[in-house]
Amino acid sequence: MPGLEQRQIVEAVAATCARRLHTKVARVQPVAGSVGNQDFLVDTDAGDYVLKAAPGDQLMAEAWACDRVRRLGVSAPDVVVLEAVAASLAFPFLIMRRLAGRAVPDCSSAALMDAGRQLRLAHSVGLSGYGALRVTGSEAAGEHASWSTFLNDVTSGLDELVTGEVITDDLAARASDTIAQSDTLRYDQPAVLLHGDLKLQHIFADSDGYTGIIDWGDACAGDPRFDLGRMSMAGPTALRHFMSGYGLTATAELHLSLTAYRLVWNLDALLYEYRAGSDWFDAYRVGTHTALDDLARGLPEPPE
Repeated sequence: MPGLEQRQIVEAVAATCARRLHTKVARVQPVAGSVGNQDFLVDTDAGDYVLKAAPGDQLMAEAWACDRVRRLGVSAPDVVVLEAVAASLAFPFLIMRRLAGRAVPDCSSAALMDAGRQLRLAHSVGLSGYGALRVTGSEAAGEHASWSTFLNDVTSGLDELVTGEVITDDLAARASDTIAQSDTLRYDQPAVLLHGDLKLQHIFADSDGYTGIIDWGDACAGDPRFDLGRMSMAGPTALRHFMSGYGLTATAELHLSLTAYRLVWNLDALLYEYRAGSDWFDAYRVGTHTALDDLARGLPEPPE
């Protein structure tokens, strides 16, 4: 948001929310987003909202995904305003109703089981194409022709990370070879709707239990194990509860595939951060090394 001070941005967000929501705004609080977006908590006389500023194509994908899964009964944010082209503000944005509660801990068995059941519902949505969603009118599709093309896009970007001194030549070669030789990453089935960044911080609950899954800004199309691999990064306790709700039995083969997808997810995240001009790489580098080391050890034992 170049050229604007934080105070000016907050004032503009408050005025826009008051006008578009037809209510009085009591408070606007900026909260940490990512290199690609900025969020604002907006308290109004008509309830609590979140205004999210991000590139228009990402906002369109998020709004489409939220609407689609909500129609299935998944508890996702209700997007009430979408401006994918800057008009009311100096940047594209959407406004959604804020889900009650806060992020769950890894021991929240009932909420995580509910989240697993709800992700399974989301995964029932079939899509054409693979990878990042592109929305045209009322339809969405992945930008790649196949899942292998998506994986190739990730590995072909590793040269950029080497040139930018984000990762070493050795790490890039090791990761590229591992993905190319991995049978467990093969996926020839029709693509399904993926959340894209499912973690504990995006699963909400309050004192009455599970309230929903937030932040569908990385929604994409592909292999459902991609979402499960991301979720597995929450640790064995959280994963066990989640998978119980999702309805998959823990096997060594499944956990091998989830480990491989942790590798893919971390590399894809590194590419996104680098291309967006961020320098926040350490956690994804650690995740890449850890996944490679785990894969080198062979089939892991499934959690109890």
